Amino acid sequence: MTLLRALVESFYSRAFYRRVAAEWGIGRAVVLLAFALALGWLVQVLALQRSFGAWAEGDGARFIESLPPLALRGGELEATPPGPHTIPLEESGGESRTLVIDTSEVPVPHREDVAVHVTRTTVSARRNAFETRSFEIPEVVKALEREDGPISPEELRAALSAIALWLPLFLYPVVVVGELAYRVVAALALAAIGLVLGRVLGAGLEFGRLFVVSLVVLAPLVLAESLLSAFGQPVSGWVAAPVAVAILAFALRAAAAPRPDAQQPGLPPPFGG
Repeated sequence: MTLLRALVESFYSRAFYRRVAAEWGIGRAVVLLAFALALGWLVQVLALQRSFGAWAEGDGARFIESLPPLALRGGELEATPPGPHTIPLEESGGESRTLVIDTSEVPVPHREDVAVHVTRTTVSARRNAFETRSFEIPEVVKALEREDGPISPEELRAALSAIALWLPLFLYPVVVVGELAYRVVAALALAAIGLVLGRVLGAGLEFGRLFVVSLVVLAPLVLAESLLSAFGQPVSGWVAAPVAVAILAFALRAAAAPRPDAQQPGLPPPFGG
């Protein structure tokens, strides 16, 4: 059975879940879940590229036009005049956000109400009340092998378009692997629920087998969540959790009436099977 066919059948097939409960191993279940995540995040990445690209051509371009003249001197940033320049950004959650560019010799301190603070050598972005991310401008200039001179609006627009195109692709494998680890932990919790649910439904599966079934149960859920999110309809965890339990109940009902030729439920092999 191909991964694509298995993923499609995971949405509706009782026979498929009977085979999973009786025959599948952990390795195959993890691969199917990873495949569903990879497909789902691919759709989201394409949607993010389109959204970021539209922003870069619209609000991003207008934002660049509002910047003061910028240049690099000795690998450091210079604004004319040095500043500080306060530039409003989009509001987030009703809170006004600003960018401050201050390339004077003694820049003003980074205020808490400033989202991004730029000096001659540093860019600091405030993510929340407890965390601020920073990077050094000379290090970036050196890595890009950018020579000293004026930074034109055209160059900034090109850089913004490149970021909109490549950043989602760069993050794609990171988010897939990160969410896979999170979903494996979620499958463990779902398997624990299955211990009780299985007794009620007469499935009688051991925890190892329930873990395999739970991994597979999450595959159609994560794909549906990704598709809905890509089209602007994110799914709340308060909705996703009951749906996961409902799919598990469907799978356990199927496992309660296994095929005559199927293996007896037991602990799955670590990989494959």
